[in-house]
Amino acid sequence: MRRMIIYCLAGFVTAFGLSPASTLGAEPTRSSEPLVRLPTASSRPLGTGPAKFADAAQGDDAADGSEAHPWRTITRALTGIAPGETLYLRGGIFYEAVRWATSGTADAPITIRSYPGELASIDGGIPEFFKTPNTAWELVPGTKDEYRSTRTYGNLRYVLGSFGDSFIGLNTYYHAQDLRATSEAWVQLPASAQQSESKPTGPKKIATRPEVEPVYCGPGLWYDAATDRIHVRLAHTHLTNRPNYTGPTDPRQVPLIVSAAHSIPLHVDGASHVRLQDLVIRGAGHETVLLEQSEDLTFDNVTIWCGSSGLRGYGMRHLTLTHCGLYGNVPPWTFRSDTSLRARPGSGARDITRLNTHALLVPSAMRESDVYAFPQNDDWEIKYCTFTDGHDGIYLGGLNAKFHHNLLERVQDDGIYLSPMYPSYSAQPFEIHIYQNVMRDCLTALAFGGPEARTTDRIFIYRNLFQLNTRVPTSRPEVAGAAPQTTSSKPMGDHGSPPWPAMWIYHNTFHLLEPGRSAEQALTGAATPDRPRHLINNIITTGYRPLAGESQPAAATTGKQPPPAVVPDAATGSSDGNLYWFEGFAMNQEAAILGRYRSSPAFAESAKKYDGGFTSRSIAVNPQLDEHDIPAPGSPVINKGAAIPTEWPDPLRDKDPDAPDIGALPAGAAILTVGREAQP
Repeated sequence: MRRMIIYCLAGFVTAFGLSPASTLGAEPTRSSEPLVRLPTASSRPLGTGPAKFADAAQGDDAADGSEAHPWRTITRALTGIAPGETLYLRGGIFYEAVRWATSGTADAPITIRSYPGELASIDGGIPEFFKTPNTAWELVPGTKDEYRSTRTYGNLRYVLGSFGDSFIGLNTYYHAQDLRATSEAWVQLPASAQQSESKPTGPKKIATRPEVEPVYCGPGLWYDAATDRIHVRLAHTHLTNRPNYTGPTDPRQVPLIVSAAHSIPLHVDGASHVRLQDLVIRGAGHETVLLEQSEDLTFDNVTIWCGSSGLRGYGMRHLTLTHCGLYGNVPPWTFRSDTSLRARPGSGARDITRLNTHALLVPSAMRESDVYAFPQNDDWEIKYCTFTDGHDGIYLGGLNAKFHHNLLERVQDDGIYLSPMYPSYSAQPFEIHIYQNVMRDCLTALAFGGPEARTTDRIFIYRNLFQLNTRVPTSRPEVAGAAPQTTSSKPMGDHGSPPWPAMWIYHNTFHLLEPGRSAEQALTGAATPDRPRHLINNIITTGYRPLAGESQPAAATTGKQPPPAVVPDAATGSSDGNLYWFEGFAMNQEAAILGRYRSSPAFAESAKKYDGGFTSRSIAVNPQLDEHDIPAPGSPVINKGAAIPTEWPDPLRDKDPDAPDIGALPAGAAILTVGREAQP
């Protein structure tokens, strides 16, 4: 029986038959039903402190910034605001690239926010494509649905964009042949037609990525550097079993947000003690929000429509994101294959479309100017936020961070990337705490890679719900009309070779669609004595209770043997109190999963160091969870877990006072509330 999973994401509706989409606003759209709507204006009242005002439509930068005489631009306002003051932005769009270096103090921060009942947006895009699309485009002669800008725009390199009503991304095409293609299938060219290059040491030809015929990947943009014109095509798509674009094909009928690659709507550069509230930031190129060598910033109820990255930090200390939305620019009718890097040296292949949003949130470092610049990124708290529609989700490796009560969904590849992107200069290991989140619809929930030998991070993953029992679309069809290729999600993987950081993974619920190589789906793999892995009191199911809205065929595994558990040895970690369940397997699952280990010398050795031996409290049985992943009355997970050391943090310890229940939520717990609309 299919049951709907509800996590108190208030006001959500279904869009495209995919996962729920926020209905924060009710504006009609012409292009497509939005995945996420523009938020409504906040009713947060005026503050009691000193105030200044800016109005993009009625203001004047020669004014005094009072409510009666507001400034016109945020850039001007930042030269006239003092610690302790609040800058109120009247409703509308501020078309500017804001660089903010003005600081408040710990006792008197500077706040920028929308005026009560109004919604202000900072937009780094080119205004005419949104404001006057009817005069911004003209039909390309000799075509029926390709348009070009009526003006020229020199020195742009390329452009990114999205629909201005639905905020669904437009593809950025590398080549006109793909923007103009009629085929939507991934068809490889014959070997005789492949372009290839010679290796430097000899004439042997190589083609690591076969060339493909021109392929249309959905509505998109192409910048013609020879003419300085921006081209757009909004032709419909015709995919099987996937959302399709069916809106207007004439860009003069729909507003578009179009931005140059270098556009950064908000650059906070060396500022401190700053608050942003109730704002929208959009119209980005490489970065939507760039935080650089700054300290004590809070983003509260801020909507970030992401460019290549949504928020990137260099040397950002004490960052708080709360009740924010970071929404990527990946359209629902595209695939990972469309954006794969293909034009590598010697490949003989061309790139098709850009990674419009590579990652939603990224801590970075090691610019040349950072060599002697401290601090590095440190002390980030991200809570009650929503992250959607990126190639990757968020990067957290290499900083002290708390990530909790967030919703992460609709990610083409890695959900949370946990390897540091740069070497650490800290004498103490960083600690990353990931707890009480919901993660779903991503290819790999927890991912690693990069300079693994340098990481000393300590990662705690607890009380999360990983809803990974769906298939993620990965490659477009090779034949017109065929279904696209989809891939089952997995909880953990890497982009190279382990070892991975030290991890404590306890009291989580993992729902997978298909079996992995081992029963715990690689959650205990690659542990080392200096980087141990502890897997305690987790529910790990395969093929169990599909998400509402997903068509799931009956399990075809009856009679097959489930994969066995792979358990760390006593020197590299521990594993106990876990529940394993494979829907559709007819065998005695506990014997099949745990019997091999329990009869091994490793089990006997573990009993010398651990009460009863590893897995002695692990079970293999249907967990009997309700539609909220809370144990139903009589569930076998109740009071069956292993004891958790008191030094391991657990926000639900007082809700589970007896022997621990197995899984993310104990019996009788409240429904887990996540995302930007959830209430603490």
